[in-house]
Amino acid sequence: MARVAKLAPKELPSGKWELNIPAQLSDTGKRRRCTFATKALAQSEADKLTRERNQWGVRAKHAEPHLVTEATAARDLLEPFGVGLLECARQWIARRQRLDASESVLDAFGQYEARMEREERSPQHRGSLRQLRTRLPDEFIASLVADIEPADIEKALDATSAGQSKWNLRRRELHSVFADSVRRGKALENPVSRVLSKKKAKAQRIDILTIAETKALIAACKGTIPAPKGRGKKPLSLHDALPAVAILLFAGLRPEEIRTLDWERVDLEERVIRLDGDETKTRYRRHVDITDNLAAWLAPHEKESGRVVPTYWPAKWTALRAKVAISDRRDVTRHSYGSAWWAIHRNVHELSFQMGNTPEVCRSHYVEHVPRREALKYWAIAPKGVKIPKHKVA
Repeated sequence: MARVAKLAPKELPSGKWELNIPAQLSDTGKRRRCTFATKALAQSEADKLTRERNQWGVRAKHAEPHLVTEATAARDLLEPFGVGLLECARQWIARRQRLDASESVLDAFGQYEARMEREERSPQHRGSLRQLRTRLPDEFIASLVADIEPADIEKALDATSAGQSKWNLRRRELHSVFADSVRRGKALENPVSRVLSKKKAKAQRIDILTIAETKALIAACKGTIPAPKGRGKKPLSLHDALPAVAILLFAGLRPEEIRTLDWERVDLEERVIRLDGDETKTRYRRHVDITDNLAAWLAPHEKESGRVVPTYWPAKWTALRAKVAISDRRDVTRHSYGSAWWAIHRNVHELSFQMGNTPEVCRSHYVEHVPRREALKYWAIAPKGVKIPKHKVA
């Protein structure tokens, strides 16, 4: 009769307790040594292993032949990895429990977006989250958060066809969504943490409008376009888009900032556009000077209140960009403003305040980008018959 292995904790010179677990009782199938802080903990583990040995020993005597065959085959498969049947079963059960307690990526977005709304985060951030959610592949959105691997994250972000900067932005947003899911106990770790940001490409000259393109964009603010599908048959006038276009060109507001700008913030008397923190990307209050030519464009359209952008602005702005063939040139009006402003004033710190960027960003994007003679022409663009005082060059 085979000798039954005994489990007896042994005290070490360090004061800790050691438990020698023989191979036949180890869940890895190999002899193990475990160290415990107290004798009670070591004895508790010994008692548990003894109970398991007695329980499974009795059941093994009555095991059906096919179970013995499966167990033997499984042992042979796991042997090269040094993993026992019991350890493998425990790991599988733990993983199954994590998946059962998890949630889909779509649900994770829903929970995070609801939280952002409760915390009154910026409309721009919430809108960007919605855009990311709609652009991620359906298969990824339907997957469980606890089942997502870093490779899945990279593949999903690549599928959104984003450039380097946008890809990194979407990675950060996805990291926030998954971190919130981990916080709520739906996953053990955030897989986005193991996804590296894309390195910045070599610095390139930014894209700006020529003087002719700038004039053409303003001139395009006339005529009509067909109404969007489902919005009636009456054509949409482009004339009311002129104030917003002029502000984009000559005040350098971001697209999301112009969408929320109210006429109450446009002070033609003081020559300033006041942006509150909840309207800007950086969440800081910002005042943008109204230049002479911008004031001339805005004066005929000035109102006491109401949105500066007209109804159906997205459709109208898309149509205007298409008319001038700049549909694929992102932030080109803002870049044109920054470059022309710097060429005249040569003050990077003031430019950073006007644009709501850091001085470093302004310096890398706009310094020495256009010659002063072109900038002077840019700031002289005004309605027909209006003469603009010549800019003072710094």
